[in-house]
Amino acid sequence: MDDNLLVVGGSAPLLPQQVVAALPRYNAVPGSASSVAVRADLLASAGGFDTRRVLAEDWDMWLRLAQHGPPAAISRPLVALRQHAYNRWRDTDLLLREIRSVGRRHNVPVDVARHLRWAGWQQLQEGRRVAAAGCYLRAASSGDPKSIARAIVALLDPRAVDRRPLPVDAVWANQADDWLGVLRAPA
Repeated sequence: MDDNLLVVGGSAPLLPQQVVAALPRYNAVPGSASSVAVRADLLASAGGFDTRRVLAEDWDMWLRLAQHGPPAAISRPLVALRQHAYNRWRDTDLLLREIRSVGRRHNVPVDVARHLRWAGWQQLQEGRRVAAAGCYLRAASSGDPKSIARAIVALLDPRAVDRRPLPVDAVWANQADDWLGVLRAPA
């Protein structure tokens, strides 16, 4: 959601087996650690969150928890992640360092280009066209040649920053908007 509590993206979570299959390449758990409930004994067994990490601590944890079995999922929105000017993901170099570190720790083939495309889209959502183009060019140099076109569009097409929400399942977005609407209502 954005600062006005409006839905800007999201969808139902992947099926548990899809999450486990995707986790070695990227953080396939939607939202953040706020969207996950874990039994205390399982969290302790997995070793807790790595407090040295700033951006990928949740992904690191999900990889460790996946070794204990697949997750369960609730297919309706219960948590909203607010996008704001101080989100840490803006530091693309830190993002790359952390995802690569997690990849080395778990010996998994991180999809760097996917992470950079995500960062580019986030930059576009905030009207930062040059920063978005930079992310897309880095994605292209990480093996995603289609991101060259994304970089060009980010730089040359002002509509690229019209803050359109990510494509979402209409049912999912309406469910999220229903409970966010209560929070938006004047007190």
